[in-house]
Amino acid sequence: MLEQINLTNNYRYTENLTVTKTVSGFSLTGGTYHDGSLERPYLIDPAEFTINAKETRKVAYILHLVYDTENDKVDYLLYKSTVDQDGYYPSYEESEKYRLLYKIIDVVVDPTGEINGAIYSFTKEQEAENET
Repeated sequence: MLEQINLTNNYRYTENLTVTKTVSGFSLTGGTYHDGSLERPYLIDPAEFTINAKETRKVAYILHLVYDTENDKVDYLLYKSTVDQDGYYPSYEESEKYRLLYKIIDVVVDPTGEINGAIYSFTKEQEAENET
């Protein structure tokens, strides 16, 4: 089962970034990333990646949104990892070049081709309208 999880925040969020499950993997639209700790909004390019549905073991695909400190841009970083017998898989390796911002996709594909996991969206909180 693929779950859609929406998290809201006024300090760090994306605008117009949409993730879609395709026949062969995932497609992401372009968008904008806002972060109070960074000096400006960053454009995010559209992207796609393919899932190999013919794996012989369970495989995890984890897509992160990262800040590339060397090139002053926000980008995607995809990890693919084999899932061990206890269900564990590494999802991120600490790096001097990249600062982890958000996990966008976290899915596990089993040998039957079934996909389980989550797609995360991080949107701005909507201010409540004043009722008088």
